[in-house]
Amino acid sequence: MSRDGLLPSVLSRTNERTKTPLLANLLGTCISVVFAVLIDIKILIQTGSMLYTLETVIIIFAVTILRYRPPNRSGGYVELGGVDKGDFKEGANEAHGRKNTTTDLKGLLKPKPETDTAETNATNELPKRPSWIHKGCAIILRWIREHTTRSVILSLCFHLIFEFLLVALLTFKMDDLLRVHDPGLILGIVVSSALTLVSCCPLLLLPQYTDDLPFKVPLMPLLPLIALLAAVILLLHFNSLVYVGVVVWLCLGLIVYFTYGMKHSVEATRQDVHLNDQ
Repeated sequence: MSRDGLLPSVLSRTNERTKTPLLANLLGTCISVVFAVLIDIKILIQTGSMLYTLETVIIIFAVTILRYRPPNRSGGYVELGGVDKGDFKEGANEAHGRKNTTTDLKGLLKPKPETDTAETNATNELPKRPSWIHKGCAIILRWIREHTTRSVILSLCFHLIFEFLLVALLTFKMDDLLRVHDPGLILGIVVSSALTLVSCCPLLLLPQYTDDLPFKVPLMPLLPLIALLAAVILLLHFNSLVYVGVVVWLCLGLIVYFTYGMKHSVEATRQDVHLNDQ
């Protein structure tokens, strides 16, 4: 992180004798000792486990987003909004870059077959106007295809939220469900289950980009969704104090990033130089 510019460069200096980043090791050891003295060791262990679980969730998000992210063919980079700095738009490949101007849902999912002119003239039935449900679905589908990366991010976020709610109801309210048969609890489980499944629809509708990948995660998107489910189950079994510690630690990390790392990031500098060259 220090070599990438996210932390001060002094932390990446290696000692000539030990050939290790001595200052970074000493600083990390001192911080660990202070935390071990002030905080219960069980809370510290659970905090570390929760941070690693959250890191796994971030990796799952990154792997899934990159699988659905359009290939960079123009030499620029694709933003979250879907527009590439080199005049390349998300989904603008040969198979998925065609814009459909119709507002009918059938026009997006299935093209109309060619009909004979005589049969068309002989038909006295007037064409049916698409209902507002078809129009709404067509608008949503068009937005999903035109904003691939943003659609995948929103799909994963909503899926994680609804899955968190579903697992929480099944974990902490299972006794009430088996004994009392509360209709409100049953309705909450059914609704959260349905929303969890519906939020995965963009991952099934959008095309996957697998060109020029040395390694591809198998069973996409099933395997990442199963991994998210396992992570949610683990996150719901941590102590409440662990959440407080994780929030404080994340706030400290964000403060360091926005005050120092963002300004000195090596990757951000490379992107600025690339844009200036264009």
